[in-house]
Amino acid sequence: MKIYYAHHMYKYNTLVEKYEIELIQKYLPEYEIINPNGSINPQKSEQEIMNDCFDLIDNSGSLIFSSMDGVVGKGVHDEVNHAIKTNIPIYYINNNRLIKINKIKWDIINESHRIYSTLKFN
Repeated sequence: MKIYYAHHMYKYNTLVEKYEIELIQKYLPEYEIINPNGSINPQKSEQEIMNDCFDLIDNSGSLIFSSMDGVVGKGVHDEVNHAIKTNIPIYYINNNRLIKINKIKWDIINESHRIYSTLKFN
């Protein structure tokens, strides 16, 4: 089984990314983690990159995402919404644990800067 790891590009190649991958492996050891960092050609247009991400999500059985203090950018927002549309299980990394998400309501914090909140879910 595969799980797509949606996270902000600010986390790419950082200790935070490493920690989150280790956390996923700890709680979901049966999953192969699909990380867009390294799987996607960053030289493509934004729309081509997102289409590649959507293809990876479509070929995964689940999606897991993280935020930065409860906030996600447009890319993670769109990846999670794509997973919702394809009806695959979604998990959220929060306070060193994984939370299964059944519903999520996005609050737009600043649409011009493409920032969304993930604070309302169950």
